[in-house]
Amino acid sequence: MLQFLAQDAAPADLMAARLQMALSLGWHIVIAAFRVGMPAVTVFAE
Repeated sequence: MLQFLAQDAAPADLMAARLQMALSLGWHIVIAAFRVGMPAVTVFAE
């Protein structure tokens, strides 16, 4: 089933999906790093 879906997708559609996934993963990695580090920064600031 997945093989047929991949064959029907246009290269531009695949590139758009890959860019969306890259943006989403990159943004979540940055936000996660801030969420992990923010408590330590808050404790240090106080």
